[in-house]
Amino acid sequence: MEIVFNGNFGTSMQSFAFYTVIKAMNQEIKERFLQLRENIDEVDEELLKVLNRRAELVIEVGQIKQKENIQVLDPDRESQLMARLSTLNDGPIEDEMLKDIFQSIIDILKRLQV
Repeated sequence: MEIVFNGNFGTSMQSFAFYTVIKAMNQEIKERFLQLRENIDEVDEELLKVLNRRAELVIEVGQIKQKENIQVLDPDRESQLMARLSTLNDGPIEDEMLKDIFQSIIDILKRLQV
């Protein structure tokens, strides 16, 4: 049984499942798999930074809205955003998936405006 440490054990069941998958792979696939996981971790870190930057901007917008007595909800702005992102989307994320992702981001970050 070959044990490969990826730098993060997670839960015991996650670790067991990970090692079970890894041990069944040939070396070339194993290396590619681990590299892809590492790349995903890097992208996740980038996403976190960008989401926090977006949150900072949302907070500032919320402060202005509160000062100027403007409603937090702006359905027109959300529709425009979704249309713009759909136009920019080259995939592989489908437009409906993109809409779900951004609607979740919008809904969660609205909480920072109240």
